[in-house]
Amino acid sequence: MKTENIGTNFDDFLQEEGLLDEANAVAIKRVIVWQIGQEMKAQKLNIIARNDDTEKEISF
Repeated sequence: MKTENIGTNFDDFLQEEGLLDEANAVAIKRVIVWQIGQEMKAQKLNIIARNDDTEKEISF
């Protein structure tokens, strides 16, 4: 059974609302962060997150 799409796609909606460029930028940033995390995990690297009051190690 084939279902037909009703209406426009989500990109069209975002474009109409003026949000497409921002949504694409956020998506690209998330992919880059994920890729960096995957590479750090493969190389068994950690990062140190520093705050004014605390310091913690983040492992991937």
